Amino acid sequence: APLTTPSRYKLSSVEKEKLLDGTSSSAHVSKLSAQAVKRIQEEPLDADAIWTVAISNDSERGKQLLSVATQLSKRELAIELYAMRAKAMSGALKESFVHLDHALVVAPSAAPAIIKQISVGLKEPGWVDLLRPYEHRSWYINLISAAADDRASKSAAVQMLINSGLTSDDLPSGVLKAFIDGQVSSGNYALATRLARRFIQSNVRVFDDFSLARAGRYPEIEPL
Repeated sequence: APLTTPSRYKLSSVEKEKLLDGTSSSAHVSKLSAQAVKRIQEEPLDADAIWTVAISNDSERGKQLLSVATQLSKRELAIELYAMRAKAMSGALKESFVHLDHALVVAPSAAPAIIKQISVGLKEPGWVDLLRPYEHRSWYINLISAAADDRASKSAAVQMLINSGLTSDDLPSGVLKAFIDGQVSSGNYALATRLARRFIQSNVRVFDDFSLARAGRYPEIEPL
């Protein structure tokens, strides 16, 4: 008899979203979990199936399964988003941002919605420093720009720019002026002045830790 490969377990994007935000009924979650368990029996390394069981199992076993899923696949948006949230809820922000980066790299079309949700967190202690390794990711400036629209996070976003290794050439057209104007209109003249001086006097960054194979000083964001 010819060899056959079991069809890959695949949830629709709508079903994944409902599982992520908790809007699926308990009966439907149980049904999806049972289907996923059956799939795992056929194909033990199916990341989607393992993720489904993990997200429907709020226990230590679920955490273990999530860890397995993230090791099997770093290219599934739902897996990375759930892992990001789970790590954040446990207080492991550094690991949470690694999954955030994976999510934004593999699914750039989802970036606007994700960035809008997390931009309000820039005001939280420690976020700015933990995000600094990602300053040359394409989503980093978008995150700062999104935070500029949030009153509570605006100053933190400006501080991110000042402390970054970015130069004026790295910034999209109009971004620097918008940030400076925003601080002036808020009466924060000292921060506006610091920002202007920082980028007017900025020098070309020396990429002494550049590597095609790894991420230099930040191995946690090495190429996927």
